[in-house]
Parts: sequence; C-alpha cells; structure tokens
Amino acid sequence: ALADRIEDLKKINCELRQHTQLLDKKQVVGSQVNRVVCKNHHLCKPLSEHLEEELNVPDTELEKAKNKIKKLEHTVKILKSVNPEGTSTFGNMSKLFSSIQGTSSDPEVLKIMRECEELKSVLKKYQRHVAEIQGNFKVLRAERDKVVKLYEQVIYICMIN
Repeated sequence: ALADRIEDLKKINCELRQHTQLLDKKQVVGSQVNRVVCKNHHLCKPLSEHLEEELNVPDTELEKAKNKIKKLEHTVKILKSVNPEGTSTFGNMSKLFSSIQGTSSDPEVLKIMRECEELKSVLKKYQRHVAEIQGNFKVLRAERDKVVKLYEQVIYICMIN
C-alpha cells in the first residue's frame, strides 16, 4: 500500500511539474503578446495621427482645385463661344490651348493656360497623396490583423491548457 501511495504521489508530482511548466509558458506567451500589442499600439498611434493630419490637408487643396475647375469651365464656355468647333474633351482642349498659345499673346488666355497646367499638377499630386495614404492604411490594417490573430492564438492556447 505504501508503494502504491508513493507511485501515486510521483504521478501527482509529475503532473504538477507539467502544469507548472504550462503556466510558465502561458505567462511567457502572455507577456510576449502584451509586448507585441504595446509595440503595435506604439507604432500605430503616431502613424494614424499622421494619416489623419494628411487626410485633412488635401481638403484645402481639393477646394482650391474645385475653384480652379469652375473658373476653367467658365473659360471653356467662353472659348467655345469664340471657337464653336471646340469640344469638351480634355485632349481637344489641350490641342486648342496649344493652338491658341502659338497664335495668341492675350494675357488672359496665357493665364488660363497656366492655371490649367497648375490644376493638372495639383490633381496628380493629390492622386499620388491619396495612393500613398491608401498604401499606409493597408499596411496598418495588415499589422492590426496580424496582432489580432496572434492574440486569438494565445487565448486559444491558454484555453486549451
């Protein structure tokens, strides 16, 4: 009976060691998850603040561009009244501006052509800016998803053990 009791105690002792090791592993994994979550938060917070700032800046540029578009639309109407063959496509407008530039020294026409080029430049800049923000957003989302997945795995492991 004493030998059986010793064997039982050895089994219980072994199980307790395994349980202690599992608890230690859970603690290590938990601290790793906490570090990753903190690091992710530390990295994402400034980036998200920066993205918010960037998203607010283009609004003013967009408003300026819209105002220039309105001015140019008005100018296009005037040019069409002067040149009824002109169409509203941008390529034809460029050809029209090129032909006018070669033959006209009217300061108003030259100013309009400069504004048109500036508007094209602002639009391209804005499109690049939006594409960059979208890329940053995708990276942030991927990082968040990775951290969430790691966290769920840790929770699952902790629940199993």
